[in-house]
Amino acid sequence: MVLDTMRDEDNRYEFIGGRFLEPLVDGLVVKGAVIADFREGVLMHWPPEIDPKILSFAENIYIPFIHLGYIVIDSFDSPNKYLIIQFGERILLLVIDKRVKGEELGNKLLRSFRFLFSRK
Repeated sequence: MVLDTMRDEDNRYEFIGGRFLEPLVDGLVVKGAVIADFREGVLMHWPPEIDPKILSFAENIYIPFIHLGYIVIDSFDSPNKYLIIQFGERILLLVIDKRVKGEELGNKLLRSFRFLFSRK
């Protein structure tokens, strides 16, 4: 597996790649995307200049095992919402605008992923 983010000796994140996530991030509705694994931490993200706090957040998420599901997190302290879609031990974290109905977006994405996974 090729990682596109790694931490240096000062525990800061260094960007290596991850352009395949670029189509998900339009800068208006979706402001960032992170793929993380419960064991390995952050695997990849887009854009390269994503806030290290978001990477740390993604790396420290643990959701009791569900095969496929989503969670929307909205905080008064953050200018964004977070849509987390879980695929077994991996998550896709989308940083979304506060005005977006995260539950509707999560439902649509989850239905699409279920359709894709059921066709295998």
